Amino acid sequence: MLQYLHSILIGVTEERNAEERSSPLAYGFSLAREAGAHVTVQAASLKLVLTHAFISSIAEGLVAAENSRLDVLANAVAYSSRQAATAPGLACASQAPQLTYPNLIGSFTALRERTT
Repeated sequence: MLQYLHSILIGVTEERNAEERSSPLAYGFSLAREAGAHVTVQAASLKLVLTHAFISSIAEGLVAAENSRLDVLANAVAYSSRQAATAPGLACASQAPQLTYPNLIGSFTALRERTT
């Protein structure tokens, strides 16, 4: 059955803790090793957006700081995923987009369709 598995998409978001994030990565990498499959990791972060026109500059600053923090974390996960995958010789691509929720879902869907 594993011989038909050529590409694995692992999607993680930065809103979860490290323990929850490591579980799908470990499982996906293990499955990829067994199948000889390519891995794509999307370590995405949900971009916070202010929708009210009368938001104060303090709130804008807080949202911008949180978006920046999540982006740094997602990029760190993408980098560490590439490192973890190359150690056992897996082919791995990774990305760390910061998207609004509808665009995040669309991005996961587009990646899934490209990997099937």
